[in-house]
Amino acid sequence: TVICNVFKRSEVAGLTIGVVVSALLFALYHDLPDAGSMSALTLFFLFVAGLYLGFLYVIRGFGIAAATHAAYDVVATTLLVPLAQ
Repeated sequence: TVICNVFKRSEVAGLTIGVVVSALLFALYHDLPDAGSMSALTLFFLFVAGLYLGFLYVIRGFGIAAATHAAYDVVATTLLVPLAQ
């Protein structure tokens, strides 16, 4: 990977750094209804979700990570959102 070559790191370190940076971008990117007042807890949850999905991608591949994200979206929109209203 680029991180491994540029910074002279092992492949494991490069993948870990890549997943952490990706998870941070994942958390910051997600547009929530109350994004103007995103709480630290929400940001932390999204960061952890990004870590999980990132490592899932590294271990199992894109399809499993995308399907997991899609399954969460279905559960969140059909079960969690109606409960919160």
